[in-house]
Amino acid sequence: MHKAEIKKKLIEEINEELKRKAIFLKEMIDDAQEEANFHKGAMSSRYDTFKEEAQAKRDSYAKQLQGVITNMTLVAKIPSKLCMKGEFGSVVETDKKSFFLFANVMDDPILINGKSYYPISPVSPFGKAIISRSAGETISFNQVHYLIIDVF
Repeated sequence: MHKAEIKKKLIEEINEELKRKAIFLKEMIDDAQEEANFHKGAMSSRYDTFKEEAQAKRDSYAKQLQGVITNMTLVAKIPSKLCMKGEFGSVVETDKKSFFLFANVMDDPILINGKSYYPISPVSPFGKAIISRSAGETISFNQVHYLIIDVF
């Protein structure tokens, strides 16, 4: 598979994961709001009424949803061009693992043609170590050395 196709597939997989998360969070918001509407506030826990607790849960899910929406906006800004160095939206293949510098939006790597790509944030400690690095360079992180084989 060509590098541009791999990058396109990574972007598609990230988009699908973000859509799944958005749908799930919207359902959770609706459920929490329904629960809040059910409670009239007469019964209360030690600190908050059950209605207030449900509203707090709803607000927490809404905050998470806002983060997902922000990431969906960022996906649209990933450059389609192939990159020569580690930067936002680039794929960095090392002798140990391959990384997609976007955001850590998935717990599992994205599998393309039997190869795993790990989405990581460019502002994470490891992401910062990769930024501006090119093929042939070696980076050290947590006493582990990574040889950068390719960047695109």
